[in-house]
Amino acid sequence: CGNRQSGDLGSSTDAAVDGILGFGQANSSLLSQLAAAGNVRKEFAHCLDVVKGGGIFAIGDVVSPKVKTTPMVPNMPHYNVILEEVEVGGNPLDLPTSLLGTGDERGTIIDSGTTLAYLPPMLYDLVLSQFRFWIASLD
Repeated sequence: CGNRQSGDLGSSTDAAVDGILGFGQANSSLLSQLAAAGNVRKEFAHCLDVVKGGGIFAIGDVVSPKVKTTPMVPNMPHYNVILEEVEVGGNPLDLPTSLLGTGDERGTIIDSGTTLAYLPPMLYDLVLSQFRFWIASLD
C-alpha cells in the first residue's frame, strides 16, 4: 500500500513506492531467475477484468482460455506494444499516427510496476480535455 505519494517517486525516500516486484526481461528479474532454476516457464500474464474490475497475474503459464494477447515489439529492452487507439469513456480520440509510435523502434512501454503514466504533451492535452468532457457529462 502507498499513502500520499506524489512527484518524482524514484528520487525521494519520503515518497518511496513500496510493493514493486520486477518482471523485466533482464537475467536479474525474479521471473528470469525462476525460469533459470527450472521452476516456471519465462512468461507471465497480467489480465485485467474490465467488467468486474481487478484481474489476475499469473507466472509461468496463462491460466484462462479466454485471454486476449497483444504482440510485443521485438528486440526492445522493455515490454513495448504498438498503441493503436486511446479511448476515454468509450470514445476514441482522434490522434495523429505519429503519436502512436508505430515504427519498429517505438511503441508504448507497458509496466505494471510503474506508478505514473508518462504521456507526450500533445497526447496528455487530448486525454485531459476528453476526460474533463466525459466527467462533466456524468452530472
